Amino acid sequence: MFQYNVQHDCRQAKCVASGKRAVAQEHEVSSEPNSFIEHKPLDRFLINTHAFHNAHLIRAVLPRDLTIPIAYSADRVAHHASIATKLREIQGGKRQNAAEKKRATAELKKAAEVEGDEVAGLGMAGRKRRRGDDVIIGENTGG
Repeated sequence: MFQYNVQHDCRQAKCVASGKRAVAQEHEVSSEPNSFIEHKPLDRFLINTHAFHNAHLIRAVLPRDLTIPIAYSADRVAHHASIATKLREIQGGKRQNAAEKKRATAELKKAAEVEGDEVAGLGMAGRKRRRGDDVIIGENTGG
């Protein structure tokens, strides 16, 4: 009727990354082993019905108790409010860091302008500008 993809249910089978094998790097076997998951036998598989274009066909074939949606929480509005609160805290911290970075950049720029004026006062004509870590001194235009 249709094609589908199933995945082994590692959580139910309690599969762990206990396997070890040598890693080949540039056609040579490395001394550092790589771990991999050793699957335990369990005839239970997962089907992600939300990822299919033909999910309606899968739902028509499987019993309803296998395809019923499972809610993340009993109170969706409270769950959404708690996530939004956490996001506001994170965003507030990011905004504060950005403001501090902007303030520090402005202070560096002001210090560079003052330093450039001091250099010009010593007879070195031109303005001193910063680009990243590079310092560029403008050409002497006379005067």
